[in-house]
Amino acid sequence: MPNTRKRFVVIPNSSLVLIESLKGYRLFCASTSILFNCPVSTWEEAYDCAVRVSQEWSYNELSPADNDKGICVTLCLTQNCNLSCQYCYLKGDYPDWTVNVNTQKDTLSTKVMCSEIFDLIKTHPVKLTINFFGGEPMLHKNSVIEIAEYSHAIAQEHNVTLEIGLTTNGTRLNSSFLDWANRNNIRIMVSIDSPRELHDKYRARGNPKASYKEIMARIRGYEKDVIAVTTITHKTPSVMESLAPLLEVGFREVSFNLVHTRDPDLRCQAGDIEKYLFELERWENWFYVNKKRIGNLKQIHDLIAKREIRMSPCSSGKNSYAITPEGRRYFCHSCAGNPIFELDLQKRPVSEELKSYQASKINRSYCANCWAYRICGGECWLIQWKYKTKEKTIRCELVRGIIRLALSIYD
Repeated sequence: MPNTRKRFVVIPNSSLVLIESLKGYRLFCASTSILFNCPVSTWEEAYDCAVRVSQEWSYNELSPADNDKGICVTLCLTQNCNLSCQYCYLKGDYPDWTVNVNTQKDTLSTKVMCSEIFDLIKTHPVKLTINFFGGEPMLHKNSVIEIAEYSHAIAQEHNVTLEIGLTTNGTRLNSSFLDWANRNNIRIMVSIDSPRELHDKYRARGNPKASYKEIMARIRGYEKDVIAVTTITHKTPSVMESLAPLLEVGFREVSFNLVHTRDPDLRCQAGDIEKYLFELERWENWFYVNKKRIGNLKQIHDLIAKREIRMSPCSSGKNSYAITPEGRRYFCHSCAGNPIFELDLQKRPVSEELKSYQASKINRSYCANCWAYRICGGECWLIQWKYKTKEKTIRCELVRGIIRLALSIYD
């Protein structure tokens, strides 16, 4: 099965790529995030045009967007969960360390988290983003409500723009909480897999009260207010067939992530990626129709619309971090509990070693020489640290395919 039938080429010695798209031929300049149509009739004419542009066009490369004026903090209210997902980043095959945080008292987590928010607000950021995470944060619903309402009040008092998100498995949601979330502009993201059979097998793990059907019942009537995030594994039959049922249910937006695991039953292989790449082209018209509700495509389209580029996978350790209920700070939620990645923002700067993890995408030749790295931002630095090159580059093939699809259907 071929990766793609549409043609695509990187123009030598330039930042230009030539794409055969739904709307003819397109040129994309990765250095400036400019996408434009090539008004010719044949591939050969389009290629000649691209070569001329690469030789004659003088352009200034964009700098990464300046996000230093904003701060993002992930509040890990608990590392406990009422599910036992087979590929959980905490308890699945992903981590090599044991998380050790205090999750015994809601009062402790609420006090520590509110103090953290107050200290952040005092630095007068232009924008503060708070993400509730876990484990399952809805095990501590009262803490979520108290911290969020305190954050709104203190941010308004200091004229700081505030955004709040919550990632949940959906099993503890109800209408009263969802009404409260809507009133307070809380962005709800539900981790749910599709088709239903895969969710019930790998997320619910035989727990009938935590099934796909139960979660859907809990959000019924609020679908347009909720974002679904689904995981693609070796068992996923099709990306499109995974997304379509969630879009049909009425979720406001759906995103998909490739699983990170060493579990041979779930880890994606090269053949899986080849299948998904072929599918992105086969269902290109379907993706075009639904592009405004597919988060992976929206993110790329937003970069193009704003003329921005990404030069790192995230801002962890720079202007974002995670904090546990006991007040310990880490690069991100995925490494909470690992002393290697612990931060002390008050007493010492981020170590040079940790900085190298965060920026290592630029130092790797297969990223620095990739036409797509200014859009994808590179692989998660923790995944870089944990996984072999072969496993990482398999994921890169899919990411490039998604970017090519986004460039093809952008308008």
